[in-house]
Amino acid sequence: MSCSFKIKWTLLVLLRCKQSPESCFEQWGDTLVMDWTHRTNDLGYHLGSLAVTSATGRGIPVVDFLALDQREETMKQIVEVFKHRNPRWSGIKSVVTDKDFVEW
Repeated sequence: MSCSFKIKWTLLVLLRCKQSPESCFEQWGDTLVMDWTHRTNDLGYHLGSLAVTSATGRGIPVVDFLALDQREETMKQIVEVFKHRNPRWSGIKSVVTDKDFVEW
């Protein structure tokens, strides 16, 4: 007997920042950077971060997350959760990622 099901949620969002993520985002939130780790586990999940860049160019993580994949739809969901939790998201002028969709 086999059973199959589809998981509707593809990510778990974890917040982390020495200051509150909201204050970091308010102070430096005009550019949002998405970065992923590569081959850091053998369990099949992917670890990623959303970070803002300070005036000195240093990245400050505002959200760390685990995702089942790195597909475009998953990234959109991650950004949507971030937007929902941060009303000032409309101040973002650019989103940067090192993901090349041709890799798949």
